[in-house]
Amino acid sequence: MKNNLFVKIILLFIVATVISVIAIKNLINVKYRESVVDELKKIHIIEVHLKENNEEQELEILHNGMVMDNISEEISGLGYKNKNIILHKIEYVNNKDIKDLESMIIYYSLDTHKKQEYSLPTIYNVMSNEGNRYYIYEGEVYILKKSKQNASMLDIYRYNLNDKTELKIIENADIYNGFPLIKDNNIFFTRNHEIHRYDFTTHNEENLNITGENPFDYDNDILYYMISLSGEIRTLNLKTQKSERLYKNKKLEKSFISDSTLKINDDLYLMKVITGDDKNEVCNFYIYDKKKNKLINYKDIRKNLGGRKDKDLKDIFIYKE
Repeated sequence: MKNNLFVKIILLFIVATVISVIAIKNLINVKYRESVVDELKKIHIIEVHLKENNEEQELEILHNGMVMDNISEEISGLGYKNKNIILHKIEYVNNKDIKDLESMIIYYSLDTHKKQEYSLPTIYNVMSNEGNRYYIYEGEVYILKKSKQNASMLDIYRYNLNDKTELKIIENADIYNGFPLIKDNNIFFTRNHEIHRYDFTTHNEENLNITGENPFDYDNDILYYMISLSGEIRTLNLKTQKSERLYKNKKLEKSFISDSTLKINDDLYLMKVITGDDKNEVCNFYIYDKKKNKLINYKDIRKNLGGRKDKDLKDIFIYKE
């Protein structure tokens, strides 16, 4: 009897310990998510949501949870400059072939709530990666055009909205490895799955001799990038040329980061990760914590931010003033 009682006490102690450990882990996770939410509350969030109608699908543009506008056209770029939210909007011209698209940049003023539109050159089948793609960085518009020399590569141009002129910056960048990283007078991009750097000041281009894709941040001579095939996030020290693996996750395997990764603070990044092909494309939004080496789903964080439900989220952009 004593032995049975002793065994029961031990079992109860083990069960109580397991429950306590699980409760502590859950509490730590809750506190961590709350800390991430606190960081997100320090910045401005622009979201594009799908609004279901009986006849067609419309998009709602939200700024910090408040609806700004409804549009029926596709949005393929978001940005911010001088209290203006910047959108790249496209609409179909030929509904039968869906080949020709009209494109424009729209500035939404947060002060006056008025918008100003800038037309862009008509583009060809942007949604199937057979034509131009527009990228907005700090209010500047960049065009990624299919190269005339190599149809599987892109040339990068800077586009002037006022005089409608284009300036070619880079030739033959990889077409399916996300948008380039533009930071500190540099453009980091991939060519043949190797990362290159273009210096705006010297106009020099160099091969960093490292295999990878999706460079998404550059800080104190440290470049952050991905290896999509294995789902790795790595760093490259440009002074020592030493590369280190920070993180690996199956959720990132055979995927690419669409547009540019958005920096929340020195440790947190918001990523739009796309997997699958054109017919079966799946888009997820993640927050990567480089300090804790964690990847969390944005929808789990967004529950504590309020606003629209997350399942209809199409795109997101963040900025600080």
